Amino acid sequence: MNIEFISKSTVKATLTPADLSRFKLDYDSISETNAQTKKLIVYILNELLRLKGKDLSNEHLYIEVFPTVNGGCLLYLSVSSDLTEETDNDDDLPAEFIFSFSNTDELIGCAAELKRLFGKYIKNSSLYYSDEDFRLIIEVSEGSSVNELSDKYREEQHELNIKAAHTREHCTKLISSCAVERLAQLSLS
Repeated sequence: MNIEFISKSTVKATLTPADLSRFKLDYDSISETNAQTKKLIVYILNELLRLKGKDLSNEHLYIEVFPTVNGGCLLYLSVSSDLTEETDNDDDLPAEFIFSFSNTDELIGCAAELKRLFGKYIKNSSLYYSDEDFRLIIEVSEGSSVNELSDKYREEQHELNIKAAHTREHCTKLISSCAVERLAQLSLS
C-alpha cells in the first residue's frame, strides 16, 4: 500500500489486490456501511499519523475510490482544510479549480471568460482530455476573489481536489501550462 499527499488537501492510497485481500475487500465490496471498509480507512488514517505526522481522525473526510486494472484500487481522501498548513508555512499555495466541458466551443468560450475576469489572478492552467470530456485545471492566487468564479462550472472544493488529482493521473494532458491564455486566443480567431 502506498499512501501519499498529492495536493495540499488530498491523500491518495494505492491499494494492491493483496492489500484489499488483507482487509477482506475487493473494489465492489467497498462501501460506507461495510465494516471492513471502515477498518481500511482507520488503518490508512493511522498510517498517515505514523508516517507523515498528520492526524485526520477529527476531519470531515471525502472519499472516492477508483478500480485499477490489476484488481486493486485508488482511494482518495480529501479534507476541506489544507493538510500542509501546519508544517509547510507555504501561504501562497494557489487555490485550485477544475472545469469540465463536453465540447470545444464551450471550452474556448469559458477560457476566454476566465481570462477576461480572472486573468491577473491565474497562476497556471492546464488542459486534459478524458474519453468523456475536456478538463481545464486552473490555479488561482489566494489573494484573488476566488469565490467570484462562476458556479456554473465550479463544484464543491473537496470534489475539486479529488477530481483534479484523478485527472492528472488518468487523463491525457493536452496543454501543460498557460492553457487559459492559449485557449482564449482561439476565441479571437
